[in-house]
Amino acid sequence: MSSQEFACHVWSGVDDAKEYFSSLKQAFIELPAAGALEVLNNLLETDFETLPRLELQISAGDQLDVRAEFGSEGPYELIEAVIAGLEAIEEVEYKARYFDSSSGGVNFWGDYDDLDLDGKNILLLGDMSEELEYIQEMVEVTGELQNELDEDTEVIILGANPDADILAAAKEQGVELVTEEQFLEYLSIQP
Repeated sequence: MSSQEFACHVWSGVDDAKEYFSSLKQAFIELPAAGALEVLNNLLETDFETLPRLELQISAGDQLDVRAEFGSEGPYELIEAVIAGLEAIEEVEYKARYFDSSSGGVNFWGDYDDLDLDGKNILLLGDMSEELEYIQEMVEVTGELQNELDEDTEVIILGANPDADILAAAKEQGVELVTEEQFLEYLSIQP
């Protein structure tokens, strides 16, 4: 069974972001009531005819963390609309991640300039679009290529169709997930 995950961390503009996500959370709780869909469409500046019921988990303090896990019924356009609403908040600084287990796709928004793969233990997972040997060579230039997930694994580079069991274990272990595209982009900006 495929699932989708959304996670967002806000460290500037926290009060306004908390108000935004709290409004979204309340409207999602009230779905499928027609008024709730109208509220969501107004908040997100969208015109969805239907939306799945999502449970947003919000932890707030000096910073804000928001999480949601849902099945395959959630449209990607919904996440894009949530991000657009967040970016409209003045002086907000955040990073957000959306993961779809059916495709292995990971999308990132916000400030991810802190990606550092130098010297990390890296595992390749899934089908790479580039030649496997090329990706392996680039990993070895950057860090340590691993053959399997273990307690030393720090980063997984995700290709298409990743093994769901390994991916679940990696997430439980707190391994950083990076798409093949992000890895190649990271390489392109290294000196």
